[in-house]
Amino acid sequence: MRILRTALLLPLALTVLTGCTPADEPLAALAIRDGEPTVLLVGCDSGPASIHVREDSTMASASPRPTRSATTATPGGPSAGPSGASTTGSPQWSLHTDRAQPVNEIPLLDADPPAGWIVDESTLGRIEPGIWYGISAYGRRDAHPVRFDTDAFAKLDGEHVLAPVSHRKQEIMTRAEFERDAKEACPSS
Repeated sequence: MRILRTALLLPLALTVLTGCTPADEPLAALAIRDGEPTVLLVGCDSGPASIHVREDSTMASASPRPTRSATTATPGGPSAGPSGASTTGSPQWSLHTDRAQPVNEIPLLDADPPAGWIVDESTLGRIEPGIWYGISAYGRRDAHPVRFDTDAFAKLDGEHVLAPVSHRKQEIMTRAEFERDAKEACPSS
């Protein structure tokens, strides 16, 4: 009887012990700053973070969620090979920091990012009309992806951003609303 009970309880115990990865949160947005597209990332702490922008060929279909290969942020991100280079085959722009600020503003595709940020890969040279792109961000908490094309730029200004409200839904909202919602999504330390 004892062996049977152990056999039945062991899978449950292992599930509890391994835990689960926290759900993605609305921590990243697309903004326009000084006329240039910019990624906003709310850091839940001052730990490591990474941002990745890729062509998003999934927009023509059901837009499946990007997958992660690890539960912690890595400088190369979820589809980086050993050298930090993309293993997806599609052009991308990715960068990382060891100390994210409370609110990070990163000009899209900037070869000279803000202090503390390091470009890992820059094979995505420009944002083209008619092509969908995805922004993924990882850190203490992972961000819902932001999907966009160049038509989104005309709808944004210094006060409005394109931000996810769930995994499959995003909307234009004020920057203040985005920052408030993102900070509320960060767990208390």
